[in-house]
Amino acid sequence: RDLLGLRAFWRALWWSVCCFWISKQWGDLDQLLPAYLERQFGKSVPVYRVHSINMWICMLGPSLVAGLTSHIEAFRVMLPGLWLMALSPLSLVLSPGVASAACWVTLMSVGEVIWSPRQSAWVASLAPEGREGIFLALLSLKGLITTIPSNAFNGLLNAAFNPNCEVCRDKLGHFCDTPSAVDN
Repeated sequence: RDLLGLRAFWRALWWSVCCFWISKQWGDLDQLLPAYLERQFGKSVPVYRVHSINMWICMLGPSLVAGLTSHIEAFRVMLPGLWLMALSPLSLVLSPGVASAACWVTLMSVGEVIWSPRQSAWVASLAPEGREGIFLALLSLKGLITTIPSNAFNGLLNAAFNPNCEVCRDKLGHFCDTPSAVDN
């Protein structure tokens, strides 16, 4: 209860709320990208190869970034990563396509590797001595609360921009055989 009275707690909570739309891209990667690529460009698109870029960067990148930035204050490291992740969807906006999707995943993942691990360190540095665990636990509730509305929003986006073509689905549930590529 005493944590709720701390200015640092509200500062960290406000920060995580402000980062919601940036960090929402993780859900978009899982829920929107596969449907977008397959429904817009056909089932021959290597959807999960593009998707796996995130896994590889997130598996190999954090150690490298941590080693290169360990001497820099957490917040100063977070900002460039946030900007990179925030601007990463521009590749898809400027030129929708499979290569642009791969570019988005790459930029988003590099940004994620830069800012996300350091956010936890920054938040922990704001917590009172010995209360870091409860501080982080309370702040993680935001993720639980926003999951359902975020997933519902992604469903609405898929319905509006990547409609499920029931007529041309095969018996295995694959989407349209004929791509309906986005016109520029």
